[in-house]
Amino acid sequence: NTNGEIGDNTTVDRLVPTAVLGGHAFMTIAMSDEVTCGITTAHQAFCWGSSFFGELGDGAPVGSSYSAVPAPAAAGLSLQWIAGGGDAMCAVTTAGAGYCWGYGISLQLGNNISASTSTPAAVLAGSAFSQISIYGTHACGITTSGQTFCWGSKLDGQLGDGTRDFRDTPVQVTSMTFSQVTSSFLGHCALTTSAHQTWCWGNNAQGTEGTATGTELVTPAQ
Repeated sequence: NTNGEIGDNTTVDRLVPTAVLGGHAFMTIAMSDEVTCGITTAHQAFCWGSSFFGELGDGAPVGSSYSAVPAPAAAGLSLQWIAGGGDAMCAVTTAGAGYCWGYGISLQLGNNISASTSTPAAVLAGSAFSQISIYGTHACGITTSGQTFCWGSKLDGQLGDGTRDFRDTPVQVTSMTFSQVTSSFLGHCALTTSAHQTWCWGNNAQGTEGTATGTELVTPAQ
């Protein structure tokens, strides 16, 4: 709780579940490395913790603030989904627009800019998202039609499009349709829409992609 990530207006570590202050009714919560964000039942975002890279999403200068209690974030946006990882956050509006903020040096915010920001930046995609997952230097999102797009750094194939290039805007991963995607530092895994099969891509050196080999996966493998 060094930066107030627990939201109880202290910086004291907690070894048991501790109530978040503010009296907000949350429908979903997500954590990044040093920040927590939640979406209320009224579709408003609140964040608490560090804003060293702009993770609070409050529009303040990057590195200038932290909050030990929930503070309004993503002003003016009506949100239905939020996810975090590796000093960045991504969210989806009730209309399906993707927004990301925080650490963005590796183009993981999907806004064609290599820079961190505390102001939510629109993900440059032509499709409506149902969810977005982000971790470290890369992110992936699933559209309302089940298509998967990824963006950011992919030195180990984490973007799943068959190359190791950086992508400053979303690029489609595969023609398969997915219902869910999750991210780690090493790669991504997703569930197919109809058969509920698991497909993964990225760095597979420690078997994290579950394919029984240590081969790097630059495209999804079952």
